[in-house]
Amino acid sequence: MIFADQKVYSALANNEKLTKTMADMQTNSTDEDMIFNFDIPEEYQGNKYAPIIRVNYIGNKYRSSDDDGAYTKPRVCVSLWTKTFSQGTKLLPIILDALKGIGFYRYADSHAKDPDTADQPNKQLYMFQLYVNGIIFEEEE
Repeated sequence: MIFADQKVYSALANNEKLTKTMADMQTNSTDEDMIFNFDIPEEYQGNKYAPIIRVNYIGNKYRSSDDDGAYTKPRVCVSLWTKTFSQGTKLLPIILDALKGIGFYRYADSHAKDPDTADQPNKQLYMFQLYVNGIIFEEEE
């Protein structure tokens, strides 16, 4: 069984269009694909390597009914930091398409200047957060 956040991470990290577009936007090259699950290593925190994506598991809802099967509805947050707003608007459709391909759909989103860098023009980042969920059915044994 694969966990929801790992499924989302794999869909994004293995999406060649996304990783190539992100690499083309970077001003400092690195061997990392800048897509992380859980934590972003400290050396990559900041705008030097943006755009950066982080995937975090939020939780899930479990549903069942009188021996007639069950499903879980996992929730995941995909955070994206970019140097410019236009980079984010270019990457978002690629991300959404990759998530749609694995059955995860957006249920909320937000975007704003990163509160930690908003008052520092030379370090400024834009932050986009997509809250997505999928449905995983459990089969009776």
